[in-house]
Amino acid sequence: MGELRKGGQEAREWNRIKNLRTAGAFENFLKTFPNGRFAADARRRLGELRKGGKEAREWNRIKNFTTVGAFETFLKTYPNGRFAADARRRLGELRKGEWETSEWNRIKNFTTVGVFETFLKAYPNGRFTTEARRRLGELRKGGQEAREWNRIKNLRTAGAFETFLRTYPNGRFAAVARRLLSELRKPPSAKEVEASLGLNHSDRRVIQQGLSAAGFSPGGADGVFGPRTRTAIRRWQSSRGTSSSGYLDARSVEMLRKLAKSQGQNQQAEAREWNRIKNFRKAWAFEAFLRTYPNGRFAAQARRQLNELRKPASREGELRRGTKDYPNGRYVGQLRGSVRHGRGTYTWNDGGRYEGDWHDDKIHGRGTFAWASGSRYEGEFRNGRIHGRGVQTWPDGARYEGEYRDGRPHGQGARVDANGTRLEGPWRNGCFGKREGRWAAINTTAEACGFE
Repeated sequence: MGELRKGGQEAREWNRIKNLRTAGAFENFLKTFPNGRFAADARRRLGELRKGGKEAREWNRIKNFTTVGAFETFLKTYPNGRFAADARRRLGELRKGEWETSEWNRIKNFTTVGVFETFLKAYPNGRFTTEARRRLGELRKGGQEAREWNRIKNLRTAGAFETFLRTYPNGRFAAVARRLLSELRKPPSAKEVEASLGLNHSDRRVIQQGLSAAGFSPGGADGVFGPRTRTAIRRWQSSRGTSSSGYLDARSVEMLRKLAKSQGQNQQAEAREWNRIKNFRKAWAFEAFLRTYPNGRFAAQARRQLNELRKPASREGELRRGTKDYPNGRYVGQLRGSVRHGRGTYTWNDGGRYEGDWHDDKIHGRGTFAWASGSRYEGEFRNGRIHGRGVQTWPDGARYEGEYRDGRPHGQGARVDANGTRLEGPWRNGCFGKREGRWAAINTTAEACGFE
């Protein structure tokens, strides 16, 4: 009878506490009924509550922390606990916040608009968004004024400074602009007019080249306006019926630039034609060149090669035009004997194509290589490999321009992706080293470059 009464008490007490979430209730139950019907269940619940209690205590201790490490440690200990989801959420927020804080501390003293624009794209609603927008606004306004000032400060026209002062009447450069405007309103001398043009060393060289092209020698294009250049300017001005001051105005400078440009274009055209024919083995090519450029930079070389070609040559060494089939394609162009030599085009069976210079049966010189995939290279080759300077493009719009060695970018070069991202600097064996988190590999693999 006593056992039954005790069993009934145990059952009632168990029913009362079994859904409680306090370890003490189960500890008291086990002290009273250590060997009862529900002792095993009570011990199991007590174990669960003790473990959950530790998690809860730890969560209550760290939940308001602002360090990533606290939440990382918590999740290692309780990866599937009651508070794991909340811990992961806080960890994600803190990580993003740490990145934002780190980036803000890095850029907050910068003075370039682009840096703050990039920050706001990354953190449009972050802790430092308001401050970043304020700095961006200041920089845009100040940057516009500075850019405009740098554009006009060396001009010698009152209108430029008047427009500047209407736009920025109280700006950083307003006082200087007013002083220069006051000076400019005085009638300038011919010497002052030329000085107001802000001609640099390169401008002066171009002007001297223009004077030479017009037939008035300045004694060389050294970028220095000495007595001989001033005399040439006066003679040129006199030939046009204008004031022979020996100093230039904007209109005169533009005229001389056009004369120099025309002469430069002729020289460039001559250079292009020379590069095209210099490896030819036909007298008519050099005869035609000399008819067009009888006094050009390459005239002496052309005459020398023409004389060599006019000498009797063995039939074995003569160039002829022909076609030659290969297992993987066809060649059409110049041959020396049975060897590809001179200018020619090779078309592969898969659609690839090369057009340009050949030497002793190898691609060598300048040419254009088009892959069947749509990629394209135009530039220099050596012994069958891309080597020298050139431009490579891809079907997606990406482009590389620069130096190559043995088929890969090597030296100074720039790659621009279709989205406008630019990687410029030194390349090594097709690899552009990591810089600000960016890298690239051309005509090689990331693994070969050592990139992860």
